[in-house]
Amino acid sequence: MAFLAKLAFGYFAEFRSDWKAVTPAYPPSETLVLAFAREGVTLLSSCYENRRLRLVVEIEDQVAPTFLTQRLKGRFAHVLRNAPEAFPGFSPHFYLRTLGQNTREVVNHYIREQVDRSDLVDPLYRERLKKLRFQEEGGLSVHKTRHRGVYDLFVHLVLVTGGRYRMASGEAERVFVALGEAARGLAADPLEISMMPDHAHLLLRWPEKLSANELLEGVKRESGRLFGRSAFWNNGGYVGTVGPYSLNKALNQNRADGGWRSVPRRR
Repeated sequence: MAFLAKLAFGYFAEFRSDWKAVTPAYPPSETLVLAFAREGVTLLSSCYENRRLRLVVEIEDQVAPTFLTQRLKGRFAHVLRNAPEAFPGFSPHFYLRTLGQNTREVVNHYIREQVDRSDLVDPLYRERLKKLRFQEEGGLSVHKTRHRGVYDLFVHLVLVTGGRYRMASGEAERVFVALGEAARGLAADPLEISMMPDHAHLLLRWPEKLSANELLEGVKRESGRLFGRSAFWNNGGYVGTVGPYSLNKALNQNRADGGWRSVPRRR
């Protein structure tokens, strides 16, 4: 399975005081867009309010959320210093939230229903796999940093066994336990885990200091070490951000409020 990443975010940065110097659109310059692109960040939309800047962005798999927030605030602060009226500067407060093609609730449901939807001939095997489903029942708290920033980050991972090897139920149970321990060891709290015969689905809280690639490879490496099969997982995998609402909803909201939106890219 090739590596596939779909990583989108909504970012909110507060000003130190009310500021009406720019229109909601105030499109970023081509120079700024290209500067971000060289670092694996794509600006999709921006919108200015009296009290804050709202951005929608995508990143490549090697970019960590902490790097993203540093670059967004730093580059926009530099640009806005040249605005017609004095820019009050950004306050320490910011909010970074993951977005996706689907909401977190949709992904939760999808992961939980994988075994029921699968074409498994052996009913006993199906029942055993059903037991290898984990759901975190507690509330979902965001991560607040000492700099008064907030990270609200969740990601869906899919790991595939090498050669699509089908696990026996006892083996799948050991892998299931190892995946949970590996995720916790990386500070990626597991919210959902569901085992399939030849792959696994995980919904994790994304630790902001790790890139998507580091998180995926870390879970594969550490889980393999824990159950004694270092080359168990196939190369690649899937990492996709999920959130309380979709990427398109965030883009449409910025546009409805008069903000700027980039020309859609060809996929």
